[in-house]
Amino acid sequence: MTADNLTAHGFAKGRTQGATHGTGSWRTPPDVLDDLRQIVGRGAWAYDLAATRESSVAGPEDYRWAGPGHPERPDALAPGVHPPGASRSAADVLGLAIARVGCARHDTVWCNPPYDLWPAFGRVLVEAASTRRVWSVLFVFARTDTAAWHEIAPLAVARAYRCGRVRFLRPDGTRGKSAPAPSVALVFGPERLRTTRGAVTTSGGRRWHVELS
Repeated sequence: MTADNLTAHGFAKGRTQGATHGTGSWRTPPDVLDDLRQIVGRGAWAYDLAATRESSVAGPEDYRWAGPGHPERPDALAPGVHPPGASRSAADVLGLAIARVGCARHDTVWCNPPYDLWPAFGRVLVEAASTRRVWSVLFVFARTDTAAWHEIAPLAVARAYRCGRVRFLRPDGTRGKSAPAPSVALVFGPERLRTTRGAVTTSGGRRWHVELS
């Protein structure tokens, strides 16, 4: 697929929300990123797994993101819109990217994927945690009644549920309407996460509920 097709499909930062928002290209609000860095207690976002150059939370350098418009990786990380095996190629691309970025053990991969494709991205991050000792945060809807949730969420070392609905950002930086479902951050890593369990209020005054495995 071309970068344009991927963007139309919802691959750019954020998710496809159908009629509620009318576009799949949405960005994560800075307050969400700040809160999760505080809750997870790790370093900078080293790599953005589902981004454009403009939306990458890890920086615009080509070795810090993958997604539409990337000169080398415009579609390798779009499992579900390619033939079987795409998720494996996603794992390979992520591995190469991590090696090039040189992620320190305290750095973290960020992923706010198109939500209709989130299970495939989740499987990639689970594998990265177990085989490459990569830490990552996957920010998705808390669809706890789905088969994908029961497959992937229990493999996270932590699950951070945000109180209230997120208002994601449009490409021009303005906030959209409240999301149609609650959000959760699934944290994957090679060991247990040392952070506060239960109700958490961040320095910005926002409330989360954190479960640890």
